[in-house]
Amino acid sequence: MTHKELIKIREDKKLTKGQFAALLGISAMMQGRYEGGKIKIPEHIAEKALALAAAEVIKDVVPDKKEEPKKDAAKAVAKKVAKDTKKKVVKDATTKKKETVIYIESLLGGTITAQEILKRIPSGADEVYVKPGENKAYWVKGKKTGEIDLW
Repeated sequence: MTHKELIKIREDKKLTKGQFAALLGISAMMQGRYEGGKIKIPEHIAEKALALAAAEVIKDVVPDKKEEPKKDAAKAVAKKVAKDTKKKVVKDATTKKKETVIYIESLLGGTITAQEILKRIPSGADEVYVKPGENKAYWVKGKKTGEIDLW
């Protein structure tokens, strides 16, 4: 997805930048970076934006400012987006369960999943501490410790 497509979705749904950022579950600063074309739009954000674009009625999930706080609107849209997205990716429960994906985003725009981090640390690690601001993940396995670069 391009930054122009992201802007078009927001404008078509007549949302402010702040409302759209809240609905996507990102900060206004990241929204500005995505719309400005400064950083690549991650796939999970693009999927949420496309689900919002496909939603027929955004009024049901974005209340008037007088009715509810923005956080309630964001929760309602998150549920709607999750429901719409599930329809696209649901697999037969008897064959394989869908694994939850956790995305960690760098302040500079790179993303990595928790699963990718786990692949890069020693198996059986007891604890992992992720510090995106330092570009590091620190791990503990018994009395041993170590670190890996994330990006």
